[in-house]
Amino acid sequence: MKKKILLFLLTGCVLSFTACGVNSNGSGAGSTASAETETSETESTEEETEEEIIQIGQGDADAILAEKLDGTECQAVFNDYRDIGAEEYYTYTVVDSDNNELEQMLAVNAVSGEVVVYDLEADKISDYSTFKYYNEKKDAKVDWQGDFYLDPRTVHLEPADNTSFEFTITKDGEDEPELQGVAIADGKDRWQATYEDDKVSLIFERTKNGLEIRDKGDMSGFAAIYEDLDEKAKK
Repeated sequence: MKKKILLFLLTGCVLSFTACGVNSNGSGAGSTASAETETSETESTEEETEEEIIQIGQGDADAILAEKLDGTECQAVFNDYRDIGAEEYYTYTVVDSDNNELEQMLAVNAVSGEVVVYDLEADKISDYSTFKYYNEKKDAKVDWQGDFYLDPRTVHLEPADNTSFEFTITKDGEDEPELQGVAIADGKDRWQATYEDDKVSLIFERTKNGLEIRDKGDMSGFAAIYEDLDEKAKK
């Protein structure tokens, strides 16, 4: 009888230990599988969020620079493709109309296409506005946005798209605008825009520190030079 009881107890212990072992191993396998899944998902997410950097070719860089130099009687001659700082550029020497090589070099960013001035000795770049033949009227960005004032009127400009802007002309003390509409930028001179309706024909010209409005036809009463209120506030 004692032998049967002892055998029964031993059998119970073996089964107990076996059950514990299965639970432990099963739990560990589940954790490992979960960790592998999380790692896989993380790697997949990282791959999806990585943006592919597309560079422009030398032919595109040549065209960008040729357009930039249009009207200067200068030509760009490809020099080298190199790393400047943390970015890559196509670099060029520049010759004038007499075929004299300029001291300044130019470079085109291989990703953005931005044109900059390149100092070969210092291996540094600077803004294109430092270029000898930089023409603000041709190269600078025109800002058709802001508020301009000449007693007793305020002219408010708001860009509509790349070639037009909305404007309102309001007289001091009045809620309703005297005139409002959409002006279209001039295709030849980006610093000018035109507005026409049945009664009024105006030319808007963006100046360095303000806005000039001229009558294209009959006198409108709006022709004047208006001061940029943002520039005025900086003084």
